[in-house]
Amino acid sequence: MPKFAKDAAGARRLAAALLFTAIMLLAAPAYAYDVLVGGQSLGIVLKSEGAVVVGFTPVRLADGAEVFPAKAAGVQLEDKLLAINDHPVSYNQEVADLVNKLAAAGEPITLTVKRGDEELKLDVQPELCSESGTYRLGLYIRDANAGIGTLTFYDPATGCYAALGHQIDGAGAADGAGYGRVLAADVQYVESSREGEPGEKVGVFDAAHLNGDILKNCELGIYGRLEQPPANALYPEPLPVAAADEVEPGPATILTVLEGEELAEFTVEIERVMPQKRTADKGMVLKVTDERLLATAGGIVQGMSGSPIIQNGKLVGAVTHVFVNDGASGYGCFAEWMLDEALSL
Repeated sequence: MPKFAKDAAGARRLAAALLFTAIMLLAAPAYAYDVLVGGQSLGIVLKSEGAVVVGFTPVRLADGAEVFPAKAAGVQLEDKLLAINDHPVSYNQEVADLVNKLAAAGEPITLTVKRGDEELKLDVQPELCSESGTYRLGLYIRDANAGIGTLTFYDPATGCYAALGHQIDGAGAADGAGYGRVLAADVQYVESSREGEPGEKVGVFDAAHLNGDILKNCELGIYGRLEQPPANALYPEPLPVAAADEVEPGPATILTVLEGEELAEFTVEIERVMPQKRTADKGMVLKVTDERLLATAGGIVQGMSGSPIIQNGKLVGAVTHVFVNDGASGYGCFAEWMLDEALSL
């Protein structure tokens, strides 16, 4: 065969191969990325200057006597509790856990409090409460900058997480360690939504089950890294992230927690999908159709922000806002945009 004929045949084979490759690339999905879906409640603690003392409560001893250890040590209302044994503290459960741990080990305890412009060191002797079985100070404190949200997803490849689906206002500027941290939240009860009054999740925080930092606070939520992967018995294997143009009106489900740390799945209807040219926290409208969720919470409540939305076996978005005058309805953002933010950490 003449040389030019061989060259022509080779060129045709090369052109066919290039055409096949181009077709496969065009047919490939916009995202080929899997993540572990969330749904777990998160305690979100922003960096702040201590926790504010708002009251005193008696510690009941084994003999029935009632004592006020912190008050006796000189703590006053409106003091800011900055640290315990020079360990900075900022939320209620952190204070309770640290006090009990130190006292149980027999260590002396010194509180650092701020009163006006003055910083004081106060020695205090916690007492063993006969009712709780823990050492207590007898304080009511208000978490300075803390709340509950929901984990949207966790990326096993990077250790990064995404949550909330909307920005936290008033979070301040990040320092070298970020904006604050996230930890597990145990939901104690849910205040149901009513017309004009969105409900909310109320719970306590637990750093033993989940702990991470907050490195980004943007229009599409908060992002950072977790020290350990979250457990999800409902979806133990990763799910693919849907491209925004794959989301369609129709049935879907959301994952969230209504009691303790028990994850549950509820039915919703995606009523409308809004095509977007740029990232935004309102990409779809959804309505709760699950009778269990409606009966327990009245629909969407504060603390559900970030609850993952699943449709056709893919993570398509996260709950972001509730309609004030219709607790059963709210907005969601696209998971595609949240994944972009997580991967840019």
